[in-house]
Amino acid sequence: MTALSRHASAFELRIEPDRAMRGATALVAALGAAALLAALNSHSRVADAAWLPASAWWGLTLLGPPLAAGLGWRLARHAPLRLRWDGRAWWLRSPEGAADERPLRLTVAIDLGTWLLLRLHAARGPLWPPRYLALARAAHPAAWPGLRATLFTAPQRGADDDDV
Repeated sequence: MTALSRHASAFELRIEPDRAMRGATALVAALGAAALLAALNSHSRVADAAWLPASAWWGLTLLGPPLAAGLGWRLARHAPLRLRWDGRAWWLRSPEGAADERPLRLTVAIDLGTWLLLRLHAARGPLWPPRYLALARAAHPAAWPGLRATLFTAPQRGADDDDV
């Protein structure tokens, strides 16, 4: 079989919200808030006039990172998704049962073997920002080999391309 005759068969994956990914997002948000507060505090100390009194910095330092972590946890939440390859294009449906299934172009942004970061480009046009999906083998052990095989044998183009 030549590379040109390879064909990715139909594939479907149900993606549930991942607590580990939400936790990682919350941690990154908390660390980002802490770094921002540290930078602002150090700048305030060397500036001619302090922006805030020391008690306000302590309050921001104690409240900022936990609030950012909560925001990161909340923003990382998503409804169950259904990602499928029909042999011609990738499709994404959210939530289950909704009629708004959209074609998209899917590329693998990061492949760590047991973890993938997928970049989804909607067929709505270049002004729409891409969406990212992080998938772990631990969350999809039975579907993982089929997912990887489909990702790397399916053409990297979307349903909006002319030659599909």
